[in-house]
Amino acid sequence: MASFHLVPRAGADFRATLVSLQLNFEFADEILEALVKAKLKNLEEFRYFFESEAEIGVWVQRLNLGDVQGVQTARLRRTWAAVKVFFQHADAGRTKVGESDLDDLLDDTSLRDMKQQFWRRYRTRFPPELYPSDATLSRVTRELNKRLLCVFSVWKVKSLQFQLVTTSKKRRLGDGLFTEETEQEESVPRDWENYLDRVDQVAGAPQANQEHTLGADSTIFVQERAVWVAKFRESTKTLGQVVREVFNLRDARWIAIQKRRMASVCASSSSKDVATKEPSALIGTCAGLSFEDPESPLMADIFSGPNAPLTKAFLFCGWRCLTLDIQLDSSHDLAHPLGQQSLREQLKEADFVSAAFDCSTKSRAREVPRVFDDGRRGPGPLRSTRQLEGLDGLSPADQRRVKRDNNACGFMLQVMQEVAERGAGAMRENPVNSLRWLLQQEVAAFRTGLWADTHYDACCWGGARCKRQRLRHNIPEISSWPPLQCHHVHASDEWQPYLLNGRYVYPTKEEAECTGCAAHADALLRGAA
Repeated sequence: MASFHLVPRAGADFRATLVSLQLNFEFADEILEALVKAKLKNLEEFRYFFESEAEIGVWVQRLNLGDVQGVQTARLRRTWAAVKVFFQHADAGRTKVGESDLDDLLDDTSLRDMKQQFWRRYRTRFPPELYPSDATLSRVTRELNKRLLCVFSVWKVKSLQFQLVTTSKKRRLGDGLFTEETEQEESVPRDWENYLDRVDQVAGAPQANQEHTLGADSTIFVQERAVWVAKFRESTKTLGQVVREVFNLRDARWIAIQKRRMASVCASSSSKDVATKEPSALIGTCAGLSFEDPESPLMADIFSGPNAPLTKAFLFCGWRCLTLDIQLDSSHDLAHPLGQQSLREQLKEADFVSAAFDCSTKSRAREVPRVFDDGRRGPGPLRSTRQLEGLDGLSPADQRRVKRDNNACGFMLQVMQEVAERGAGAMRENPVNSLRWLLQQEVAAFRTGLWADTHYDACCWGGARCKRQRLRHNIPEISSWPPLQCHHVHASDEWQPYLLNGRYVYPTKEEAECTGCAAHADALLRGAA
């Protein structure tokens, strides 16, 4: 094996990179520590740290290695030479390729393999108007492979639909002789919807989808894409490593969820941050946006869940957010009259209200009889289609649980009806088969004509399992969603409870929270509406 193949890819920790070099070239610990003390940051600096092999000998001599000085000098020279050759190969790969080659289509086999790989990994198909064309796939692949990443207008991204209705850009006249045709532009309205479609097409390129990171701008004056391109082309790192490095260099700050404590309810109880994380690591912000702006719209996320994904998405889009869930703070108890009164007052200024009602007492999964390996029976139903407010004969604990759920959900549904009647946006979610849709109050609200239903499978929004959900809302943009029906391959036992560390884990609980993809889609729709 050539020595330059032993050079590791540069990482964020230069000491770790030196340790890898030491394993491959066997230089002494004293040399490693001396290089660390020299405050080198990466292999590129190590490459230019010495001007010649003779200088390496003088440098090693200062370390007083005794009898092994000669062999250690040779090993460090071999390391330095391998790093030099490594970068020479990388530079040659970038300079030998002309820009015109980037537009050449990949062969049919490579394109077919990429599409098959994308399907095996994501189990997702897109319509032709949202799927990238072969030219886009080829361009993205060549830019990444040849480290010639470029920045170009999103409006120049071509879809598969455009490819199917246009002719080839090059026409062959003979061996090595081609005629260039004028490249046609896809004529579409330059609105937010088409802009997002083209961003989606670029992200849908299977080669680009191997990078799973979200980056950020290094300054508020320079587009983040330009920073990525410069660092990607000048290094041997992957695109994902470059994006992460830019994100870390930006030193992005985050803001905590704005928790408004309800008056007179458990005022002495200690609040708990989302997912027990520090407030500085919770919610993302956009450069140049201030979420404290009183003129920005207000969104209320009721029964948000411990991770509050919908709140995070709306904060990212510039909204103010009111987030409530008893898992976040014990004062967020909507079964308490004082808590209800406080929330009703705060929602008078809300522009959008979302509620992901707790379905644990209304889940039809409880109707499936289960007996665990240790002989214990699974949890039984607490309601039925005949007794929607709670079964007769429940234990005192279950009776209290059902009663609290009835109080909280009944109040919240009444408030959402008031919100819709004054013209603000409102949305609530539960599984399609949940018994809550059969409640008398829910049926009466639907008959007012203010609400529409939209169904989707959670796995189409990044969920791990196939769960059919129902959104009841008054938002026309959600009604215009394409059909989101599962076409994936799922395990037959994906909903089967399993034993973990001596306790049974219920998949229904794992899938209770909204996915990040669905939350971001909701936030974008409300921001554009």
